[in-house]
Amino acid sequence: MASCSHCGADIGELLGCPKCGKSVSGAAQGSKQVVFEAPDDGPSLELDVVLPGPMSGAGRDGVARVIPIGPAFDVDAPPPKVDPVEARVTGKFGLPPDHWWEMPSYALQVRKRLPELEQITASHRERSAKTEAALQSQLDALALRAAAAADGFSRNARAPYAKTIEKLRATEAELRALEGERAAETDALTQELQAADQRMAELEKELEAATAEQRKAGDPTPPTARKRVDDARTKLKLGVEARAIVAEKLDSLTYGFSPAAKKARTEFQKVTKAFALFVLDDTTNFAEFKAFRQAILRLQAAAAGPRKDLLLHEAALRTYDAEAVKMGKTVMIAAALGAAAALVMIVLALLK
Repeated sequence: MASCSHCGADIGELLGCPKCGKSVSGAAQGSKQVVFEAPDDGPSLELDVVLPGPMSGAGRDGVARVIPIGPAFDVDAPPPKVDPVEARVTGKFGLPPDHWWEMPSYALQVRKRLPELEQITASHRERSAKTEAALQSQLDALALRAAAAADGFSRNARAPYAKTIEKLRATEAELRALEGERAAETDALTQELQAADQRMAELEKELEAATAEQRKAGDPTPPTARKRVDDARTKLKLGVEARAIVAEKLDSLTYGFSPAAKKARTEFQKVTKAFALFVLDDTTNFAEFKAFRQAILRLQAAAAGPRKDLLLHEAALRTYDAEAVKMGKTVMIAAALGAAAALVMIVLALLK
C-alpha cells in the first residue's frame, strides 16, 4: 500500500492524503489518467486530471478519489439458472415413450399442451417486459438528472464522468432528431416522469419521518402515529403506481418509431444504464439520489420474479422430446395410409 511522502499515512489508491490533505509526492507535477470500465456494452469513463497541488475537502470540493469500479447495483446480473426438473414439471408433457406404439399418443399430448404453454409464456414475457421497462425508465431518469447535477461539480469531481455525459447528451440529441414529431409528446411524458420521481422522493422522506416518529413514540404506538405511517405508505404506493402508468405510456410510444429511432433509443439506454450504475455506486458525489437508489432496488426486486418465471416457461417449452413427437406423427401417418389402403381394397372387393 502506498504512503504519504509528507506524513507517512497509508493512502491506498487515493490521489490525495486523507490525513494531511497534501497531494501524493510527484503527482502534482504531472497528470494522472484513470480509466473506469463500464459494462461491456457501455462506454468507458476516463479521468484525465492535472492535480494542482495540496487538496482538501470531499467529493465535489475538488478531491479526486478513486470512484468504485464495480457497481453495487447489478442490473445486468446473469439470469438465474433454471432447474431442469422444475422446467419438466412446468411443461407437463409427460415422460418420453419407450415404445413406438406409445409415440402417437405422446405426440397428441404435446400438440395439445404446446399452445397452452406458449400462451402462458407470452403472458409472462409481457409481464417481464413491463417490469424491465419500468426499471430502465428509472435508470434513464436518474442518468439525465445526475448529468444535470454533475454540471455543478468541481472539475476534478466531474472529470470521471465527463466523456460519458457528453456521449449521453449526444445520443439523446440523436434520438430526439429521429423521433421527429413525437419528440414533443415524448418530452411531455419524460417531464411527467421527472415530476413523479420528485414526488416519490418527497413521499419517501415523508414515510421515513413518520416511521421515525412511530419508533420514537415507543410501545404502545399511538393511533395517530400509526395512522401517519399507514397514510404515508398508501401515498407512496399510489405514487409508484402513477409513475408506472406514465412509464408504460412512454414505452408504448416508442413502438411506432422508425427502425433508426428504435436503434438510437437502444444506444441511448445503453449509455444511461452504464452512467446510472456508476451514479448509484458513487454516494460521495451523488448523495442526493437516495430516493432513486431505493426505487431502483424496489424495481429490481419487482423485475426478478417475472424474469425468473419467463425463463422457467421458456425452458419448459423445450422439455418435450421432439424426436418422439416426429416419430409419433410418422406412425400416425403410416397408420392412416394403411387404413386408407385397406378401405380401398375392401371397396374394390365389394365392387367385384
